[in-house]
Amino acid sequence: MAGVRDENTDIHGDPVNASQGLLPFSNDYNTFVPSLTLQKQLTSTQTIKLAYSKRITRPSLQYLNPFINQANIKAQSVGNPELNPEVTQTVELDYNAFIGTNILNLSAYYRHTQGLIENIAVPINVVVNGVTQGGTLTTYQNIGVNNSLGGSFFGTITPFKALTIIGNLNAYTYNPDPTGRFSSQQTQNGTYVQYRGFLRGTLTLPANYVAEVFTFGSSATHTIQGTTPTFSIFGVGVRKQFMNKKASLGLNAIQPFSKYKDFNTSLKSPGFVQTSSFQLPFRSVGLTFSYSFGKLSFSNPNAPKKGVNNDDLKQGDQGVGGGGGAPAGGGGRQ
Repeated sequence: MAGVRDENTDIHGDPVNASQGLLPFSNDYNTFVPSLTLQKQLTSTQTIKLAYSKRITRPSLQYLNPFINQANIKAQSVGNPELNPEVTQTVELDYNAFIGTNILNLSAYYRHTQGLIENIAVPINVVVNGVTQGGTLTTYQNIGVNNSLGGSFFGTITPFKALTIIGNLNAYTYNPDPTGRFSSQQTQNGTYVQYRGFLRGTLTLPANYVAEVFTFGSSATHTIQGTTPTFSIFGVGVRKQFMNKKASLGLNAIQPFSKYKDFNTSLKSPGFVQTSSFQLPFRSVGLTFSYSFGKLSFSNPNAPKKGVNNDDLKQGDQGVGGGGGAPAGGGGRQ
């Protein structure tokens, strides 16, 4: 299978802020996006696939926003309306197998990213209670390229009928090659392995009870200046189904063994060293009720199918990472 498309992006902004003196900005770029997949059916339950793909990841509004965030006067941040997108080319070898009710997916890939977007901090002077102190201003920049090797595993197993276990692990290397003025700001020179994964177990009990355990974790995220926090979450839950499983009442607990989560960041570049530590209350217990009214569909069956899914915005801060789902009772953090 082969495909190709051409994408044009046109960004324009008219910021209005008398104190910051911001000017209108525009950014227009065109991207040619090909793809190629070779797939072989080894047996009725096994498939191997070799694929080449190109992906454009546009900066979202947070990355472009030109207004300075001074909520923390000593650690200010601002977007960069002149950002270009990350363009990633990937070659991936993929193996899929279906063994009864069990699913196994293994993949290995090479990924080349141009226009790598990272948050870059520079030292500034700030005045706190009439005293001049040191601080940083962080913005987003296209710092160079990154070549990455990675692998992933996804599996669903059912050891016995009542128990289902789903797990995923994705690990990849980070070894950026900054260009221009960003070369002088690089203090992280090694090759680092980063990862993220999840594990969920669901156990169906007698009398329409269902118990679940869920955990998610990701490694620290590296930049050319340092590291941002790791993140993990753990949850358990149980729910009772009734009315022919249309309704359920659930009880869940998130982070039951620790009240707070710690987030530690360390940045270093010529002219400054910055470390920060903070805690967030994370332990929670919830009671939930759900009721299913049946399947509802508001889509027009005669409407044309959408060919492109625009899920290609680079989202969120590169600091506190998170995600995952909720145990049986619901809840969770995204």
